[in-house]
Amino acid sequence: MHLNRSCQRLFGGAKNYSLCTATGFKLNPRPFEDIPGPKSLPIIGTLYKYLPHIGEYNFNKLHKNGFKKLSKYGPLVKEEIVPGVNIVWVFRPEDIAEIFKAEAGKHPERHSHLALLKYRKDRSHVYNSGGLLPTNGSDWWRIRKEFQKALSKPQNIINYISVIDNVVRQFVKLCGDKKYDDLLPLISRLFLELTCLVAFDVSMNSFSIAEMQVDSRSSKLIDAALTTNSAILKLDNGIQLWKYFKTPLYKKLCTSQKLMEEYATESPLSWLIKK
Repeated sequence: MHLNRSCQRLFGGAKNYSLCTATGFKLNPRPFEDIPGPKSLPIIGTLYKYLPHIGEYNFNKLHKNGFKKLSKYGPLVKEEIVPGVNIVWVFRPEDIAEIFKAEAGKHPERHSHLALLKYRKDRSHVYNSGGLLPTNGSDWWRIRKEFQKALSKPQNIINYISVIDNVVRQFVKLCGDKKYDDLLPLISRLFLELTCLVAFDVSMNSFSIAEMQVDSRSSKLIDAALTTNSAILKLDNGIQLWKYFKTPLYKKLCTSQKLMEEYATESPLSWLIKK
């Protein structure tokens, strides 16, 4: 997780110590600079640790990265993937709770989805904000409240019970029809189908034979979403040249987002006509 400087006073330093090292209920803070972690080099930070074949970590395997860091450095790990931007990996739930209590407040500030925020700000003719994930502060709270109004009312949930149940039954049947070495593609289809039902009141027929083809609309949307997530992680945590010109990876993000825009801005009726 990324930290504001005001939060750094909370953190302890010695290996295998957490910020919950306390006498009674009193925290015993240690210097932020003493938190253990991978060595950061000038200019490249810890990016050398993520180089293919020779690096210790892999941007596509966060769970394994986290396990290695926890095993080597303990439950608090400091890292500068990009020089000047401190990231602290927090593994203990008790420590995470302390951070939220001390820092979050009503409007949390997250240092993530920066490339996606730039993309959306550059396309103000399509977007009137950065969206729920990239936005922070009072703007984030305003967007979140609008989502809550639409998605949290009991009646709205009740209205979708039968259609969601039908989709889940299709998913379970497919899972039982044959063995899958990797269920992720099928789970992605489930999430896409449920999202479109709730957000647009439209079924994508994601489990149909036609939509299971690689060149189908649902397959392209799923691929665009996966590409977006992968690109965001690397763009946010690497050297941020995309802020000044369109790097190849930033272009991939733009292409994926534009494809998703095209489908999202079409009317639900036009989707039905095309089926």
